[in-house]
Amino acid sequence: FHQLILALEKEKALNRTSESFLRASQIRKSLLDNFALYDTLVKSIKALPARSPCMKRLQTNICAASNIYLQQNMLPLQMLPRILKEKPERKQLKQQLETYLEQTRLVEGFIRDAEREGKYDDVKTLKASLDELHGEIENLRAKLD
Repeated sequence: FHQLILALEKEKALNRTSESFLRASQIRKSLLDNFALYDTLVKSIKALPARSPCMKRLQTNICAASNIYLQQNMLPLQMLPRILKEKPERKQLKQQLETYLEQTRLVEGFIRDAEREGKYDDVKTLKASLDELHGEIENLRAKLD
């Protein structure tokens, strides 16, 4: 994933090929879907009953580690190009809107977790990402209207 971003940055300077950007867009969507599934699994682990304080601590540590992992790996997704055809179809726009809305929900969850843990630097970064997502969502909704 990170190698693809670097390759696209180099390619951007040389030549933009729609095939590589389309592939990047597909990978981006796949990653978002997988991150959403990962987040759901972590929440189910957190919801399991803890039989001892040690188990509760383990669940908390798993949640904290997964939140850090998702925060670190979702932010680079914004570097990937958001490919739109010149005349995008309504279905594609709706799909992209759903992807952004899902990413927004995930980032909002990360913000709540970071605030709860007192990680204010992370909160600031995540809120900037959330603002960008809201801007993209507004643009897509305007195109759909």
